[in-house]
Amino acid sequence: MKTKSALILLVLLAAFSFNLNAQTIIYPIPSYDVPVLGIAIFQEQEHTPCSMNNEKNKREVIIKAHACGLDSNDCSYTAIVYSLDGQTRLGPYTVQCGETLTVGIGDGLWGVEIISESLLCVDVWINEPGNGK
Repeated sequence: MKTKSALILLVLLAAFSFNLNAQTIIYPIPSYDVPVLGIAIFQEQEHTPCSMNNEKNKREVIIKAHACGLDSNDCSYTAIVYSLDGQTRLGPYTVQCGETLTVGIGDGLWGVEIISESLLCVDVWINEPGNGK
């Protein structure tokens, strides 16, 4: 099992070092199990505004991460949530791996920046009003 974990880590590190010379990748929201080492950007591609004013601020961005390829969740990361129009910036939030960060957001398009010094697998999604929550 240790050999398999070490091999997965080596492949992910090689992919990361290859991407250092490439353009920054922007992952869509929602994204699941995205490997992150350093900085990763997640952004909504489209959003239909809520039609009812009282529902306007009930959207939430949800972020959850765990250590990739390792048996431990002994790690942390920093998350910044921002509106794509540049008007709002929430955070930074320091979060332990395995914990769920939920941040209330309004209408419009939003992004998330994740900063980590250790290899993580990150899930980012948006909970819309009226979808069962």
